[in-house]
Amino acid sequence: MERWLILKIQSLLLRHPLVETGAVRMARWGFWVYILYGLVQWFRPGKLPQQFQRRQSMTEALLSVGISSFFSFLISLLWRRQRPFAAHRAVKQSVLHKNNASFPSNHTMNAVAAALTIFRYQKWSGIVLLIWSILIGLSRIACGVHYVTDILGGMVLGCVSSRIVGQSRLIHLVSFLVPVILKTGRKR
Repeated sequence: MERWLILKIQSLLLRHPLVETGAVRMARWGFWVYILYGLVQWFRPGKLPQQFQRRQSMTEALLSVGISSFFSFLISLLWRRQRPFAAHRAVKQSVLHKNNASFPSNHTMNAVAAALTIFRYQKWSGIVLLIWSILIGLSRIACGVHYVTDILGGMVLGCVSSRIVGQSRLIHLVSFLVPVILKTGRKR
C-alpha cells in the first residue's frame, strides 16, 4: 500500500518539470525558511516587551525541535526503516540522500514542532509555517526519500514535542530567561 501510494504521488507531482523542480528545492532547502524566520524574529527591532515575547517564542520553538529530535534519535535506536528509493526500485529518487532511517521524517517533524510552538505566540505566522511544513512533507514523498507514514509520524511527534514545551513550566521559565539574560549580557 505504501509503495503504491508513493508511486501515485510521484506520478501526479513529478509529471511536470516545474513542479518537480519545486519539489526538489522544497525537499532540499525548505527548512531554511524556519531558520531565517527565527533569525529575523530574534533580531527584529521593536519595543522591549515585544522583543522579549518574540525571543521567548523562538527559544521555545528551538527547544521543541530539540525534543522532537531526541524522540527521533530514540526511535532510530529501536527501528530502522529503509528509505523508499532503497526499498523499491520503481520509486524515483529526486534528491540525493543517504539510506539512513526513513521513519520519522525529521524535516517534517521539526517543521511541525516549530510551527505549532510559534502558533501559540503568533497565530498568522504559525499557520503559514504549518502549511509550509505540510509542503515540506509532500516534497519529501515526491522526491522518494520518505513514505506517507514517515511524514504522518513526523507530524505526530512534532505535535507531541510542541505540546510538551507548551505545558512545561520549566521550559517556559527557561524560554523566558534566555532572552532576558542575553539582553542584559549585552549592556555590560
